[in-house]
Amino acid sequence: MSTICNLFKTHYMQIRNTLIFLYLIFSYTVSQAQWVQANGPHGGEIVCSAGNGNVLVSSYTADLTWAGQLFNSTDSGNTWTPVFDVKNATFTGIVFHDTSIYVCAMDSGIFISNDDGLTWYNGTSALANDKFYDATVCDDKLFACGNGVYKTEDGGVSWTSVSAGLSSTDDILDIASDSLELFAISAQEVYRSSDLGQSWQVVNNGITGIDFSHLATHDSTVIIGTFSDGVYVSNDLGQTWLNTYFTGNIVRNVGFHGDTLLVLIEDSVYHSTDGGLSWNSINAVAPGLRINQVTNYNTHLLISTDGGLYTSSFLGDTCTLIGLPAVDVVDMGGFGDVIFAGTIYENGPSAGIVVSKDNGETWSTATTGLPGQPHYANKAQCFLGWDNKMLVSWRNDGLFLSADTGSTWLPCLNGIPAGHIPAMTIYQGIIYAINDSAKIYSSIDSAQTWSLFSSIPIATATINLSEIEIRDSVIFVCGGGATGFWISHSFGQSWVTSNNGLNCLNVWEMAIQDSVIVAATQPDGMYISHDKGLNWNWINLNLTIPWCSDVTIVNNLILAATSGNIGVISSSDTGSTWNGFNAGLYPKFEAYTFRRFYINDDFLFVSTGGGRSRFSIYKIPVSQLTGISEAPVITNELLVFPNPNNGSFTITAPSEIFGHGTVKLTVYDYAGKMIINKDIATDVAVTSKALEGRTGVFILTLTSGKATRSGRMVVN
Repeated sequence: MSTICNLFKTHYMQIRNTLIFLYLIFSYTVSQAQWVQANGPHGGEIVCSAGNGNVLVSSYTADLTWAGQLFNSTDSGNTWTPVFDVKNATFTGIVFHDTSIYVCAMDSGIFISNDDGLTWYNGTSALANDKFYDATVCDDKLFACGNGVYKTEDGGVSWTSVSAGLSSTDDILDIASDSLELFAISAQEVYRSSDLGQSWQVVNNGITGIDFSHLATHDSTVIIGTFSDGVYVSNDLGQTWLNTYFTGNIVRNVGFHGDTLLVLIEDSVYHSTDGGLSWNSINAVAPGLRINQVTNYNTHLLISTDGGLYTSSFLGDTCTLIGLPAVDVVDMGGFGDVIFAGTIYENGPSAGIVVSKDNGETWSTATTGLPGQPHYANKAQCFLGWDNKMLVSWRNDGLFLSADTGSTWLPCLNGIPAGHIPAMTIYQGIIYAINDSAKIYSSIDSAQTWSLFSSIPIATATINLSEIEIRDSVIFVCGGGATGFWISHSFGQSWVTSNNGLNCLNVWEMAIQDSVIVAATQPDGMYISHDKGLNWNWINLNLTIPWCSDVTIVNNLILAATSGNIGVISSSDTGSTWNGFNAGLYPKFEAYTFRRFYINDDFLFVSTGGGRSRFSIYKIPVSQLTGISEAPVITNELLVFPNPNNGSFTITAPSEIFGHGTVKLTVYDYAGKMIINKDIATDVAVTSKALEGRTGVFILTLTSGKATRSGRMVVN
């Protein structure tokens, strides 16, 4: 069966030179840490596919970059590996012949692999012509079409033009073979050759339409698809033609499954068993997805769609996803080696939740019990895992709990309003969830019941909260829009804003370790605080990073997920210097690539998203992540005495602070107001009476060139 691409062939030719995407690669390299791809979900829009035995090859084409990527599987689609890509190209046809695989790349040539798709080379580089759309095998010879027809009898080592009788001005869009007969089409003509391409004759008898796009032949029957005039069928090798059904429809592909004719119309597949006289729809091929191609694979159909690669036994059986779905992994969570990933994809069933029970090696869907059909506006917003339980915020519908590793989900809305819950955390066995009304709810019984815990007095009209964390009974909340940071030092009884130095209040994620907080903002990149959010400094990377989607701190190593093809970056000196952390990651990502980090005892995971993501989840062993060695020590061991006091106090600190020149002293009240900010020249300690006449709780910080230490003091 011909492996002909869809309508991309004609329409891509018209605008193929109008878009060029310039990739910006962040070129730093660090350490020996190496990311590895978790086995799924990953991929994109599959344009064409073909298989032979256990070997499968599929082609992805990015809408905006015009870059074609090849994926290879040697285990019938259980695992996939990216093996080859070509910029500004579209792969349009794949053919297996003898021990080789041939892939036609529009305007780039024919690429050949002799090792089951592991390595590739351009087999037509010596030709002046590099325009090829499809290929077929006839009499053990390979014929390829594009700007004419070419033949090879030695596995692509040499090529001969066999175009006598073909149009010299029109491209040959498709080619197919039946025994010793060859058929080819241009946009306006149908050709037949009975002498292996030595001569061609026009066989348009009975055809009134033009704008041909697809061709297939089997056992004396030939079928042609058009862009506007339906399909034409000949049951006598092109002598006469019958135009039946589908007039006025764009035919995306045609083909055969044995003696059965197949026609693709958008998201539907039709079949005919009487030579095209009557047609019936095949049920449940790939609901909701645009189908690009259907080919034979072993005893099944291989279905290439804009939402992944599927197989289905013929006829009417539910299709099965065997890899490469186009997904956007928006969040992850888990417990032990169980990982949950929330995915979205607007045009198909890849949306929802997938779960892995082996640290990302294998995945399965996990949406039973969740409301409605998953789609972009109704998705997994965030996860919280504990004690073999997983709580998910299902956007616009509230919270759902699974106690059986994702097999079933039950609503957990007793006491908490259904709606958008963007963030959750667990502290001392109690679960806290925050909604878009800036209200925090708590549960002491594993999410079975909820009660209102606290309300943040956010006055801005734009409330887009994104994360909540609790450290040492201090609650930190950040959000987008004009939210910035809110902190409660009284465990939810009162709240203060904490945005001093934070010039961008569109904060989407934060990471906290000891006194250090790193904030991911959009569009200003990252900010860092060394005093638990009292003061912020912008991290200048000398790079344009319009989006920073997530940050994390592992073993004192700060990592940031960025966009703009920069990838993951890291700092081992609390943000002073940064390096790329991309070893093992696929090097050609789209904008808004990296989405979210998740860490368990064994691995750090990072997900990708935005546009049609090629690869979704990567992981790296925690043991490979090393951070601060000779770097600032940040603790809460600053000693103040007496404490409590009457405003007169003495501060002492170990040698990491004193003995290294000038020391800066800052004191804040719990409302975030700065009381003291001065340099101290001392090598021993500092005594001050600056707080005499005041009462309350104060935060003190000493900073030297070597370290930062903070402490808490009560003035009666």
